[in-house]
Amino acid sequence: MELFKRIAKSLFGSSRSSKSKSVKSSGSKTVKIRKTVRKKTAKKKSPPPKTKTSVKTKTKGKTKGKSTGRSGKTKRPVKKKTVKRQPAMVKEALALLPVGEVTHYFPHVQAAVIKVGRGEIRKGEVLSIRGHTTNLRQPADSMQIDHKPVQLARTGDEIGIRVKSRVRAGDKVYKV
Repeated sequence: MELFKRIAKSLFGSSRSSKSKSVKSSGSKTVKIRKTVRKKTAKKKSPPPKTKTSVKTKTKGKTKGKSTGRSGKTKRPVKKKTVKRQPAMVKEALALLPVGEVTHYFPHVQAAVIKVGRGEIRKGEVLSIRGHTTNLRQPADSMQIDHKPVQLARTGDEIGIRVKSRVRAGDKVYKV
């Protein structure tokens, strides 16, 4: 239960509080200092609170830009896209969720049909198939979609995988 609370807190609520100060210097620049302090959590193995300090500068007056020539308009700088990283505890929680579910088993060829529900499965990844009477761990060596070998299966695909032992419909498939 604690794991799900931490996940919800990381996804929906921020555990940081920010304070900012404005300091005017003698020139035409205004310097803004912002401190971000992490709140203490009730964990036993939590690191000490960290403090980050960043300095932002603003200038008064017009901004200089490159002219395009004919129209007289200035070019605006292109914003860089930043990639958001997932917090470590979110990655841990996603690893606990099943990637797919067994929908059928063919005993004469020892193959299972797996419906990929979340994420993707690549050839060679180690899969864990768990159910009421099943506990199997093996790499996905042979993967097929409509009798054609594939390297990657995405969400919504139904794939056939060769398995070592019997699995049952309804068994959950996890990545290891």
